Parts: sequence; structure tokens; C-alpha cells
Amino acid sequence: MMWDLDGTRFVLGPARDGEPCTPANGGTIIFEAQGDEAVRAWHAAGLARGGTCAGAPEPKPQARGAFGAYLRDPDGNKLAAYHGLSMG
Repeated sequence: MMWDLDGTRFVLGPARDGEPCTPANGGTIIFEAQGDEAVRAWHAAGLARGGTCAGAPEPKPQARGAFGAYLRDPDGNKLAAYHGLSMG
């Protein structure tokens, strides 16, 4: 399910790996980036500060080709940054 509430976007769906949803699986906080280079910089900064790669910066087929990257923070929470992600 996807909602756009006056510019604030909320997406809800099952975990992509088929495993049960937990705070670190099935819950992803996504940040909007101003460009592909901003996504790359966000990903590199996260790795430099103890995060682990959960998806390299690249066009993502699951997001209609929007440029994105994923990290797990040191607590295991999943984070992402995207440029060009559209709703609907």
C-alpha cells in the first residue's frame, strides 16, 4: 500500500525476503535524495560510520528504476536513500 499525504510518503508492504516482519526486517526508513550522487554519498557515509551494505547504489528494478541504496545501521535497522522514487 502507498500513500502520499501532502508530500509525506508512506509505503506499507510485506518483507521482500518472505521472512516475518520484525523491526529490522520489513521496516525500512527511506530518505529522499536530491540526486544520484547524493545517494552515493549517503551510502558511503553510512558505511564509514558502522553501517553495512544492504543494497549498493544503483537503479532499483523494484522501484521502477529509481536510483537507490540500502544500509543496515549498527542496530540492524534497514535504511534507504532514493532519487527519482515516485508513488502510484
